[in-house]
Amino acid sequence: MKATTPKPTYGTNAHKYMTRIAAELSGLEDLPVGKERTVKAPSEQRFDFSTKIHDGDTVFTILEEHAADPDLFAIPGAWQEQHGYIPATKTGLAPWEAQRFLNMALEQTDLDMRYLYLSWALHFLEDCGMPYHTTLDVTRQATHFAVEDYVDANISKFAPQLRSAVPVSISELFNPCKKLAESANAYVDPLYAAWTAGDKAAVDRLLAPILSVTESLAAGALQVIGARPNPQPFSAVQAVVIALPAAAVALAYTKSRGP
Repeated sequence: MKATTPKPTYGTNAHKYMTRIAAELSGLEDLPVGKERTVKAPSEQRFDFSTKIHDGDTVFTILEEHAADPDLFAIPGAWQEQHGYIPATKTGLAPWEAQRFLNMALEQTDLDMRYLYLSWALHFLEDCGMPYHTTLDVTRQATHFAVEDYVDANISKFAPQLRSAVPVSISELFNPCKKLAESANAYVDPLYAAWTAGDKAAVDRLLAPILSVTESLAAGALQVIGARPNPQPFSAVQAVVIALPAAAVALAYTKSRGP
């Protein structure tokens, strides 16, 4: 039986909004690069997911429109594990997934596919900036979706903080994702307290800085990686970094299938 598609993390609007701003901040040219094609999700997933790129789609259009795609091909039975990272236990696949799709992007000779995979990579980076994706505490998780729905419905109110974010130069996503999750985890308890108290002003004050940090990293990744010459050989160290995410995610997919 086909698995049920999980609820999107952070929400479709939030992922698209943040990725679009990251593209604008990065300094990339919004050139038409799209070629008519249908792209399927990685073969490990069970969902019959596919998406389309159209002739003339621009860099920004591809990055924005596909930013929420990874929620539609999550690992069956391991959604929280795939889309988060728990600093306390050093578990969760989001950093590996971000790096995996980044690696796939860098291997592309077609620019539309490069930016599609970059969009998917940034999705997992953004997930690491969501405080509730950094904890498995049952009590805190009780408000997880309510807070995400709130962010999704109100993401534009954070525009001043997002648009003033300064791109941070990064050339890989694995370690920045882990560090971002560690920073986001510090907001779990105060965010939970503010939300359960119904103090939306406090919720906004708590969300603004971590959203800004996330935006800085996303924009910086696009600034450095999006403009990388194509193709460009990987160093020996990069080759090792590339192999690890693929192995870790493959193992998780295998476990998700059960006996």
